[in-house]
Amino acid sequence: MAQQQETGVFRRDFSKAPVILSVDHISKSFKLPTEQATGLKQAAINWTRGIKGFRRLNVLKDISFDVHQGEFFGIVGRNGGGKSTLLKLIS
Repeated sequence: MAQQQETGVFRRDFSKAPVILSVDHISKSFKLPTEQATGLKQAAINWTRGIKGFRRLNVLKDISFDVHQGEFFGIVGRNGGGKSTLLKLIS
């Protein structure tokens, strides 16, 4: 199962191992307020002006991956990139 590469590093082929985690086409979006109404009066003004209350923010778009038995994996990215959201959806 272990193969030695030219660099002297051993690599294992986990593709034949059973899949222990399968994520298939996960997407998540949030509604963010565009104009915050601090009171009933401001909400009424926004409504009469036709100001939409929310805009949609897509944080995860069509995420798919498999983790095989024996593999290690990590989720890395910048702040606000959806790492915690992905972990919440997986759990």
